[in-house]
Amino acid sequence: MDMDDRELLAATDMVVGEQLSLERRVAGLTCLELDNAAFLLPGTTMYAERGGKLSRRSLEAIGLVLGFDPGDFSQACEREVRRRTS
Repeated sequence: MDMDDRELLAATDMVVGEQLSLERRVAGLTCLELDNAAFLLPGTTMYAERGGKLSRRSLEAIGLVLGFDPGDFSQACEREVRRRTS
């Protein structure tokens, strides 16, 4: 994982409640969908326990909600998965 990927994934921990709630609605995600997906990001225990199954569409939606370019966020997550499984 390169430095940009680490910064991108680390920044996901810095999102606060009210902003996240508003952005959830903008992205068309329910609170439950986003909360469940957030626990499934690469590097988390739940992600490993569930076999690393999270669709590209879900990753892009999470990236959008967190304020990142959806494609960049999805690619960073996919690179992290490959790094951890190699």
